Amino acid sequence: MPVISLASSYPFVVAPLNDKQGLLLGTNDIDEPISFDIKHRDSYRNSSNAFIVGMTGSGKTFNAKKQLNWLYCNNTKLYIIDPEREYHNLANYYGGQIIPIGKSDKARINPLEIFSDDLLEHISLLEQWFKILYYSLTDIDLSLLQQTLLKLYKDFKITDKTELNKLTASDYPTLSHLFNLIENK
Repeated sequence: MPVISLASSYPFVVAPLNDKQGLLLGTNDIDEPISFDIKHRDSYRNSSNAFIVGMTGSGKTFNAKKQLNWLYCNNTKLYIIDPEREYHNLANYYGGQIIPIGKSDKARINPLEIFSDDLLEHISLLEQWFKILYYSLTDIDLSLLQQTLLKLYKDFKITDKTELNKLTASDYPTLSHLFNLIENK
């Protein structure tokens, strides 16, 4: 017996992926529309992660560009890591900034720049990042790091009350500022 016949004989109750504000991606096996909003969260989907899998030439990049276009048109800030330069035209079309990675003065990524709305959440992510970089950090070290980061951001007039979406990249401290502050303490 084919698996599809076996599966259809079992009384699974499956709701099609049909987000109200989603992007129409296609249809499923029984021609129901698949509408997907990567930003939608509920009790079943508690994160905004997705991945696209398929054979060469099956439309993965086209699908990704379609979703990125939809996200941009819905006022979502996008950051794309593009080692194969497949998204340069899309970035150029929307006036995006392309940061070349390599030996360049323009190729700078600042881990202290906050891309979310929440300073404390970002500090928590930084703690995890430093813990990966320096696995010997103790809980006391991480607590001191948290205090130092809070002071550093405060020195740059960034607090949990700051409207982060109004800041530019140059408004944020850098790792050099952090290391200087740690040395001075």
